[in-house]
Parts: sequence; C-alpha cells; structure tokens
Amino acid sequence: TGNILDGGNEVIKSNVGDGFVQGIELQGSISLDGSRRIFGGFAYQDSSVSTYPTSDPILRDEYLSRTMPTNGFLGIRHEIKDGQIWMEALATVVGKGDRLSTSDIRDDQRIPPGGTPSYWLATLRSGYRIKENLLLTMAVENLFDEEYRAHGSGQNEPGINFIFGAEYKF
Repeated sequence: TGNILDGGNEVIKSNVGDGFVQGIELQGSISLDGSRRIFGGFAYQDSSVSTYPTSDPILRDEYLSRTMPTNGFLGIRHEIKDGQIWMEALATVVGKGDRLSTSDIRDDQRIPPGGTPSYWLATLRSGYRIKENLLLTMAVENLFDEEYRAHGSGQNEPGINFIFGAEYKF
C-alpha cells in the first residue's frame, strides 16, 4: 500500500486477478517378460495469475508462487518366485525451479536466487513376501548422496537414506 506500520511495509492481499494452473502428468509401465517391467512417469506444470506484485496500481501477469518444476522418473523392476521377491532401480530427475513469482524471488530463505537447482536421484528397493500377509522391504534412497531441495520447501533433503519396513495385514 505504500504505508509503513510498526517499521514494516503494510501489505493487503486480495483476489483481484484471473489465473490458471495447467499441466500434464503421464505414467506407464511395459512388461518385458513375466518377471521384468519398465515403468516411468513425467509431469509438467504451467501457471499464470494477474496480480499486483508491487504497491503500484499496475496489474501484471506472472507465475503462481512455487510452480512445480518439470520432473520425471524411470525404473525397472524384477520379480522372482511369482512376485514373492522383487527388486527395482529407479532414477528421478527434477528440472530447475526457475518459473518464479515476485514473492518467490523475494523469498530467498526457501528459494535460492535464480531458482531451485535441478537434481537427479537414484534409488534401489527390494521386498520379500514371507507370507501372504507379511512383507519385508528395504530401500536405499539418494544412492549417490546428492544435495538437493524440493522447490519452495526451504529445507535441504537428507543425503543417502536407508529404509527398512515391515507390513503385516490382518
């Protein structure tokens, strides 16, 4: 508004403009034979909103805050003994988060200058179904110990990560 209150800028937020979010998400898998399959996915998002990014009375079109970066994954899964034992390898790729709104550019605690860097991750997973109702799993995520941050989250994700799980259904 241009006014100063208690040493800070007075800000008024209201729904003043039109906007949209649109995108595409695809997933699929292909069986190579009875025990192996390739699977993958892709997602893209675009956005725009008419807004007043400054205190000037000028309406401007810009991206919505924290528009998701383009991303995808590709993996292969191998099953043994009719699926009793399975193993899979997965690669995830996330593009640079550089479709930024004015508020994103100002939010340097959550989003680095110029946008969130792109990254890729490798994951290995395995499972063993001991009984019909008991499944043991394990995974190694971020196999190459990449430093990365989910766009807009404000925190860096863990390095290499080991996961052990048990699922019992009754």
